[in-house]
Amino acid sequence: MIRRAISFCMVAAGMLMLVAGLGAFMPLAPASAQSVPQPTPRPALPPDDQGKSSSKSTDDMGHITGTVIDQVSNAPMPNATVRVGDQTIIADANGNYDLWIAVGTYTVGFVAPNGTNV
Repeated sequence: MIRRAISFCMVAAGMLMLVAGLGAFMPLAPASAQSVPQPTPRPALPPDDQGKSSSKSTDDMGHITGTVIDQVSNAPMPNATVRVGDQTIIADANGNYDLWIAVGTYTVGFVAPNGTNV
């Protein structure tokens, strides 16, 4: 009889240890989704006068800047080719681009690194 009581206590203690051990591996609350890294802002750069005629001043220049973002993942899209009028620029590793261009109206588009035109 004592042997049976000890055996029952041992089985009960083993079950409690098993449940406690499994509980340690299971999260108590649902896991939250991790946020997508946001692009780091860059300071505006002054226009580059290399190869340009001196007749244009910086007052005649406009600054176009932005970040190319993947619509599916909301992550920055590095190395996208951005077209502003007839000029192109490649986005950096954070998807940022900036371009000094003559003041005017332009069509802006981009080509994703996988070759998709937008």
